[in-house]
Amino acid sequence: MVSGVVQGSNLTPLGFADAPECGIPSRISLARLNLITSAVPIALTLLAAATIVILGIFILTAEFSDSRAALHARDDIKAAVSQALAAPSTNMVPAGLTTTESAAHALQLDRLQEHAGVNDLAWVGSPNVPGHETMPVVNPNGRIVGWLSWVDQRPMMSVFYHWLPMLFGIGLCIAGLIGLVSWNARRLRREIIASEQERIRLLHEDLLTGLASDREMLLALERALVERPAAGHVAFILIDLDGFWEFNDTRGREIGDELLLACASRLAANAPKDALVARFGGDKFAVLISVQDGRHAHRIAGDLVDVVAQPYVVAGQPVQIGATGGVACAPADGLSRDEIVGHAGLALRSVKNKSRGNVGAYKNEMEIELQERRFLERELRRALVEQSFALHYQPIVSADDHRIVGVEALLRWNHPTRGFIPPMTFVPVAEQAGLMGQLGEFVLRAALKDAQRWPDVFMAINISPMQLRQSDIAKTMSSLLAETDVAASRVLLEITEGVLVDEPKKTRMRLEQLRGLGLKIALDDFGAGYSNISYLQNFPIDKLKIDRSFVAALGRSANAGVLIQAMASLGRALGLSVLVEGVETDEERKVLRLAGCDEMQGYYFARPGTWQDIDKIMKAANAQGVGLPIAQTAAPARTTERNIS
Repeated sequence: MVSGVVQGSNLTPLGFADAPECGIPSRISLARLNLITSAVPIALTLLAAATIVILGIFILTAEFSDSRAALHARDDIKAAVSQALAAPSTNMVPAGLTTTESAAHALQLDRLQEHAGVNDLAWVGSPNVPGHETMPVVNPNGRIVGWLSWVDQRPMMSVFYHWLPMLFGIGLCIAGLIGLVSWNARRLRREIIASEQERIRLLHEDLLTGLASDREMLLALERALVERPAAGHVAFILIDLDGFWEFNDTRGREIGDELLLACASRLAANAPKDALVARFGGDKFAVLISVQDGRHAHRIAGDLVDVVAQPYVVAGQPVQIGATGGVACAPADGLSRDEIVGHAGLALRSVKNKSRGNVGAYKNEMEIELQERRFLERELRRALVEQSFALHYQPIVSADDHRIVGVEALLRWNHPTRGFIPPMTFVPVAEQAGLMGQLGEFVLRAALKDAQRWPDVFMAINISPMQLRQSDIAKTMSSLLAETDVAASRVLLEITEGVLVDEPKKTRMRLEQLRGLGLKIALDDFGAGYSNISYLQNFPIDKLKIDRSFVAALGRSANAGVLIQAMASLGRALGLSVLVEGVETDEERKVLRLAGCDEMQGYYFARPGTWQDIDKIMKAANAQGVGLPIAQTAAPARTTERNIS
């Protein structure tokens, strides 16, 4: 069905939602390259050949022209000598031609040399004069009386010989240029061919892990869907490494690469033999396999997620990272490549939002959830622009006398058509959409502004993990404190335990910066998460806030009170004040007081309300000189509402 696993920089290939088509590599570029690399040397060679031909023609023409000139010169000299010998002059007797001077005088050699267009015309006694043309001089009696020698001017060849060194140099340059261009062309061709081969290889293989690339996976998925038997099933599994980017930022990219390589090797070794395993994004892997049904695919995905989540040894240190999986099967979840990949991505996101470390199969309801998230994101953006959020506040009281010592700011959203939308619904959407920065700043500014109304109590404000990851959070807080003129000592920032797990070094640094401004830090929902005592020792924390789930269990579990007492004792031992939330009955209040809690919060004392409601509660409490509740009524039914700001 599909090819086997391809065995094998923390780069970020294309994600599963936007991986492009992988076409057949084009031969056009190579054809053009061959044309260029061949044409340039050929053109230069033809140029050199044409130059040689032209030079040859010039030489032949020059030789012919100079030869004709030499013949004409010989004829002119012969005629002049004959005429001189035939002249009736006593000086032209043979005896008068016995010396060079007499010959020159008799034959008028200077004039004859100029007329014939030759050089060095002279009377000689021998015909053997190197480098000279010679002609015998015969008297009327037919006797050779001497010889004339001269040098032909050969004007055309003289020009050629004059320019010959330069022409030779030009020829050498052209030959060198042809050789250099040919060598570079061949080298360039080899490099481009090697680059093209590498590009083609990378289309099918991930550079870091050696697994199949995302493009290869998409092609294989298309083939598998086309070749799927009528009763066959094709499963596409996406596996995401939980918290990888935080690990990568904390430990460094090189260590992150080693972890990715280790995960890839483990997946390749444990995947079924007929499966194709690919890297499918920066921290994602994909597995393509033929299965019996959806349950079979879910079982394979679960096994692979469990394998990936086992501890590793990276750079000599133990490392453990979680994994989450999403599964989509054809034909049940779609028949096209895009449908299968998209639905597997929806399943992965859904399970990550609910319970990381598990495997989720695609369901039709996920499309509805996706549309709902998109709707909420769109409406959140509109609400931020229109400032249509509101803050409610819930009093925090002293466990001793129930006096109001603080209030917690709680974010509320009353949508014009949906009505009240709880924070636990829209806050995760805001985090995923990157809106927590704007939303968090709105909460901080509004809460600090309202804190001016109650100068004798502290203001507790929840800080999201996204806000704490902002490098300028301390600068933002300092600016808002100055803007609202609220003392930093009156502000309590509540963080959750999960914040301390992600990027602990950076988190500690930012918390210390906030503490440096005079702000107080509370660890919210203690006991419901990691509950690591080292967090309390290593991070700058002032207050411990026990999760409401322990209070809700007081009437049902014999150990609940003991656990609360142990957490309260731990907080006091570390010098922390202890606040417990979710108090809804007088019996719970009494037990929590005896357990050692310093402060309490819950419906038993007061429900959350607007700043006007809190004003009324504080005025009534001050007027009567009592703590909360002001007028005790029947205990309200326990609520499951979570106070999330």
